[in-house]
Amino acid sequence: MTTAATPQMPPALQAEYDLLDGEVAALGYYLSEYQTLFGTTRERIDFLNQIAPVFFKMIFDTLWSEILLHMTRIAGPAVTRINGSEFHNLTIQRLPALVDAAARPGIEALVKTAVAACRFAQPARNKVLEHRDLLVALSPDSLGVTMGSHNQITEALGAIEAVLDAVSRHYLGRRMPFVHNIGWGIADDLIETLEMGYKAQQAAIAARSCGT
Repeated sequence: MTTAATPQMPPALQAEYDLLDGEVAALGYYLSEYQTLFGTTRERIDFLNQIAPVFFKMIFDTLWSEILLHMTRIAGPAVTRINGSEFHNLTIQRLPALVDAAARPGIEALVKTAVAACRFAQPARNKVLEHRDLLVALSPDSLGVTMGSHNQITEALGAIEAVLDAVSRHYLGRRMPFVHNIGWGIADDLIETLEMGYKAQQAAIAARSCGT
């Protein structure tokens, strides 16, 4: 009994798939670092606010904004039209046209699901991140523009990953780990170093107090 060989991934698809793979891995890394810093415990948030509140608020806002922008780029339109010119984008919406006919219906369905899962971020991208909408700036809560939630980001990232996973299964015959194989990040080292430094500082202060 013989098994059917997996089809060869066309070079054009391979090039874009590899780039998207890198983009999704980067997005997963950003989210992992964000989670390490700000999504672990209330005690960690309090610790960061005690150490450097303004700095870590800046990191909080910058990381979250980059996650939203990165995600909307990956799931964005295949073509952008500006002043009569067309610009092709690196996005999962290009993949259905690049895969073979046997895989196309399944990939199209998964792409639609991923695009829908990312749609919540569009108002924030358009009115806060890409442009600073005056009405939103004057009255942030009045127009219902939110920056999304961790659950929405996680769901959207999972839907994006499912698209690349389907392509991988069809052409490579195996599942790829994508964002689930990130491991220990820089944020972990940063927190560990800060905690050790803070404990040493407190010990030194206590020692000086005992000596007076």
